[in-house]
Amino acid sequence: MVSVKKSQTLSKNSFWIQSPSLFAGTYGNIDAVPSMGAKSTSLTMINSNGSALANPGKIGAGVIIRNHHGQFTHVVAIPLGEGTNNYAEIEAARLGVQWCLANGITRIHLETDSILLINWLTENKDPPWALQIKIYQLKNL
Repeated sequence: MVSVKKSQTLSKNSFWIQSPSLFAGTYGNIDAVPSMGAKSTSLTMINSNGSALANPGKIGAGVIIRNHHGQFTHVVAIPLGEGTNNYAEIEAARLGVQWCLANGITRIHLETDSILLINWLTENKDPPWALQIKIYQLKNL
């Protein structure tokens, strides 16, 4: 089980997920990439994004993973079938974190542009019932 809390030292759209095996931060503005923080603290950077052609409609997820030097490590681009943009955003973040953990990477910086995902993880806001299991799965990796 991970604990999620707002960061006092980062932007207002940031949060940290902490567990014995996971350390992750997420930022709400993907254009303001705080990669210097990830480099200086030896964190692996995950950039995740979900997309939908219509909402609901065909959806997909994209993930780029870089080591603490900013060098490319892994990429995921996968169709997810039918669903909503929010489902795609959650699934993209989950895929990135899950890949890192499966490969022994436990110090992770997660970056997303979904303010809803950030709020669901940090503010204990309830997502729509159809997404609650996905948020639970992401928090319990």
